[in-house]
Amino acid sequence: MKRNIANIIGKKLTDSLNSDDEKEFNKWIHSSEFNQDTYQKIETYWKHTPEQKGLDSTAELISRLKYRIHQPTLDISKYLYKWKLAASILLIISVGLSLVIAFSLERPMPSLTLQTEKGQRTSALLADGTRVWLNADSELKITDFSKDKRVVSLSGEAQFEVTKDADRPFIVETSHIDVQVLGTIFNVKAYDEDETVKATLVEGKLRVKGKEWRSKKVYILNPGQSLTFYKGSKEFLVDNVDVNEDVSWRDGVLIFKSMPFQKLTDLLERNYDVEIVYPKSTFNKIHYSGTLDNMTINQVMEVLSLSIPMTYEIKKNRVIINQ
Repeated sequence: MKRNIANIIGKKLTDSLNSDDEKEFNKWIHSSEFNQDTYQKIETYWKHTPEQKGLDSTAELISRLKYRIHQPTLDISKYLYKWKLAASILLIISVGLSLVIAFSLERPMPSLTLQTEKGQRTSALLADGTRVWLNADSELKITDFSKDKRVVSLSGEAQFEVTKDADRPFIVETSHIDVQVLGTIFNVKAYDEDETVKATLVEGKLRVKGKEWRSKKVYILNPGQSLTFYKGSKEFLVDNVDVNEDVSWRDGVLIFKSMPFQKLTDLLERNYDVEIVYPKSTFNKIHYSGTLDNMTINQVMEVLSLSIPMTYEIKKNRVIINQ
C-alpha cells in the first residue's frame, strides 16, 4: 500500500478515518482473508484494552516492539500516543507478513492464533519477551498465558527464544509430545503429515514428554541434542546433532545431509508453495546433500540440477522434473 496501513488501522479503531483513509482501509481489508482475520484480532484486543495513563509504559512498550526480522519495524512512537494504546497492542507490518505482538502481563493473555500458509514465514514477540519464528504451513495457538504458566499449541514448525521466568514454565504442546522450558532457545517440528516429531535444543534445558499412554516418557535435553518421536512405532531417539541443520530455516537457509529425494521435494513444496511432479520410481534412490541459502525456487532447481541428473520445467507454481 502507498499509505501507512498501521496509521489507517489506528484511525479506524478511533473512528477518525477521512474518506481517502476509508477507501484505503476497505481496499486493504477486502484484498485477502489474512487481512480480514488480522484486523479482527486487532479490533478484539483494542476493545479489551484499558486506556493508557502516562508515557512511561508507552516508552517501554515502544522499545519492546522495535524488533526486526524480515522488514524494518514500523515507526510507531507518534501513533502510540495518538491512539492512546494501553499495555496491549498488535501491529501488522504492511510489507511482508511479520507480526509484532505485545500484551499486558497484568492479566491473562487472550487466546491468539498465528498462522502461515505454504511459502510463508512469520515472527512474533510475546508479552513476556519470548520471540517466536513460525515456519511455512504452520499454526501456533497461545492457549494460556497466566500468572503461573505460559502454554502454546503448535502444528507445524516453530523456533523459540524463551524469556526466563522460573515461576511460569513455558510449554509447547503438540499432538504427540509436550516440550517444557524455563528459559532456552529451541526448535520444534511437528507437522501432522510427517512421520516424526522433533525437538532440537540450542541453548538451556529442555524437558520433553510423550502424550500417548504407550509413550509417556520424560527426557531432558542438553544443548546440541535433539529428540525425535516416531509416530508409527511410538519410539524416541535422543541424539547429538548439528543444530544449524534444524534452526537455519529461520534465516531462509535450508541445510540437507543425505536427504531422500521424496523428503526433499516435500520440504520444497511446503517452503515455496509449489507442486513438484516427477517419476518417483526414477528418483527413489537419490539423496541430496547441500545448502540452499535464501534462493528462489528457480535458483533451487538450477542448483539441484548441477548435482542430480535431471531436467526441469517451471510453469507458474508447478515444477515438472524428468531425468
